[in-house]
Amino acid sequence: MTQTQGELKNVVIRLTNTNPGHSKYWGVRIKSRRVYVFWGRIGRLAKHRLYSFSTNVEAQDFVERKVNSKLRKGYKAVRHSLDFWTYVERLQNAA
Repeated sequence: MTQTQGELKNVVIRLTNTNPGHSKYWGVRIKSRRVYVFWGRIGRLAKHRLYSFSTNVEAQDFVERKVNSKLRKGYKAVRHSLDFWTYVERLQNAA
């Protein structure tokens, strides 16, 4: 994930692992030095955690390590026709 110098833009990365026995999703939303991570089983509500970093570089390094780890475990990038946050809100409202 390469960014230009300065503040990270509002970036959302979504991954899923649909290999046999998994059916999981993981995602991250980056805004400046704050990183919001969410994960769970497909069709279930997300668990989430907010991380704050001292610098944009620390935030970017954290995200790169996590994304690379997930890709090595079989996760794949996904795209939704809906904005992902609208999608998450719909899941939460349906519960």
